[in-house]
Amino acid sequence: MDGVPHLAPCPFCDGTDVGPIEIDVNAWAVVCRACRTLGPSGPDENLAIALWNTRQ
Repeated sequence: MDGVPHLAPCPFCDGTDVGPIEIDVNAWAVVCRACRTLGPSGPDENLAIALWNTRQ
């Protein structure tokens, strides 16, 4: 799994079926497919993942 960023589980359902999706042009967020929680958005996948992993 080299080069694949770690994704923290969902903060609401503790689900691990999470991943980045493009929600608009140049706007990415991580979504939990179990409970459909949408994380904070960023201009690229890596920032969306970092925001998801450091949410408070």
